[in-house]
Amino acid sequence: MTASRETKARPAETAAFTCAAGGTRARFWFAVAAIVAIGGLLRLLVLVEYIRQSPFATSLRVDAASYWEWAGRIAAGEIQQPTPFFSAPAYPFFLGLIRALGGGLLAVYTIQLVMDLATAVLLAHVGRRRFGAAVGLVGCAVFLLMFDPASSFVRVLASTMQLVLVALAWWQMVRLQERGTTLRCIALGAVLGLFALTYPPAVLLVLAVGIWLLAWSDRWRARIRRAVVVGLSSAVIVAPATIHNWRATGEFIPISAQAGITLYHGNSADATGVYEPAEGVISQKAG
Repeated sequence: MTASRETKARPAETAAFTCAAGGTRARFWFAVAAIVAIGGLLRLLVLVEYIRQSPFATSLRVDAASYWEWAGRIAAGEIQQPTPFFSAPAYPFFLGLIRALGGGLLAVYTIQLVMDLATAVLLAHVGRRRFGAAVGLVGCAVFLLMFDPASSFVRVLASTMQLVLVALAWWQMVRLQERGTTLRCIALGAVLGLFALTYPPAVLLVLAVGIWLLAWSDRWRARIRRAVVVGLSSAVIVAPATIHNWRATGEFIPISAQAGITLYHGNSADATGVYEPAEGVISQKAG
């Protein structure tokens, strides 16, 4: 009789536990929504003030002007250029897509604001999955209170894409750790590849993630398969930049050539610790 009562009680206990967990999850996301709404409102005020008061909102200079002009050529159909990429190409192509669709700088700032808020949501999600709801909420709030993210979304610079891609990579790593499917390996590799196209040194993260995958407590065959799939997925995303550079120069330049120019400046015979012009390179100075 006692065993029968215990058996009957278990479904009710399970249902109560599920309901409590669901309520906790709902409260968490309600809190995240409130934090993000406040952060979004503050950023919207920053955007309005920036457009009204700053001359740089519509008159771009130096790197921002170069990105915008490059995006204009992409929007006009100039995909293959006669020179290798001298900057990570993902952000200029992102701007080129916006320009091709008829968007201007206001559209860029608005999309970057949304990307900024998406980063906060991803941080909350990853923090909750890894360390609990409190960490997720604090991480979300602290990010939205930081000065640099709050002001960088009105810049026309590649860094505006990098934070959201880092957060996406963390999210994909957590998902992969929870369930190591091939599809999740492909997704993680694609995010890492796209991050490398905005920040070339990030190609080293592919190696680091591969080592992380090989360190799992699982069968060696499964570990190797995951690492290989992530690496191949990243390579597929990066490949168009490599092919572009090969067609332009006949040289193997995986993503961009700016590192080589920087090394030339620092190691040339006439270098004195300041910028030393290289033949054929044009210097654009502000003012």
